[in-house]
Amino acid sequence: MHRAFMKKGTGWLVSVCLPFTLLAAMAGAVQAHNLDEIASKMAGKWDRGAVPIGGAFSLMDTAGKKVTEKTYVGKLQLIFFGFTSCPDVCSTVMQNVAAAMAELGADAAKVQPIFITMDPAQDTPKRLTDYLNAFDSRIVGLRGDDAQTLAAIKAFHVYSKRRETGTLDHSAMVYVMKADGSFGKLLTADAKNHKLADELRTTLLQSRGS
Repeated sequence: MHRAFMKKGTGWLVSVCLPFTLLAAMAGAVQAHNLDEIASKMAGKWDRGAVPIGGAFSLMDTAGKKVTEKTYVGKLQLIFFGFTSCPDVCSTVMQNVAAAMAELGADAAKVQPIFITMDPAQDTPKRLTDYLNAFDSRIVGLRGDDAQTLAAIKAFHVYSKRRETGTLDHSAMVYVMKADGSFGKLLTADAKNHKLADELRTTLLQSRGS
C-alpha cells in the first residue's frame, strides 16, 4: 500500500511505500505530529529493520557497464532515486551530496554516491551523465529497462506515481548502505550537506570499529 506525504509550500516530497501494518501503526502520528516528525519516525522504523531495505538489482551505468547491489561493496553507498527533469528536489539533493563529498575530503574515496533514474525512457546515458557531472563527476548514474527499474524501486520501497502532466511524484529519501551492502540508515531529502557529511563520517567510524 502506498502513502505519500507532501510538505506543502516547500517542494519537498517525503513519500514512502510501506506495508499496511506499518501504515496502521503510524495513523495516530499523522494526526498528532507535523510531517517532519512523521518522516523521522518512518526513517527510525526502517533503521531498526522493521522493513527490509535493499536487495538484488541489475542496472547499467552511463558507460554501459552492468552494476548490481554487489558492485560497490567495500564502500558506503549513498543512493537516491530521481529523474533529471525533476523540477526541484532532485537537484537540491544532488547539490547537497556534492557538497558533502567535498566536505568529507579524503574520506570521500570511501563513499559511492549513486543516482538511479526512475525515468529511463527520457534519461539517456548522455543526459544522465551531463546532469550528474554538473554536480560532481563522482556521482554514478544508473538506468535500466522498465522491469529492471521497477525491481530496484521495489527493493528500496520507493514511491512513484506519474501525473497526467507527465512528471513524476516520487519519494525523496537518501539511502545510506553500509560497506558490506546492508542497509545502514535512511535520511530525508532535506538533510543539508553538513548533516549528510556528519552522518557519513559517523557511519565510517562505526564501520572501522566493527
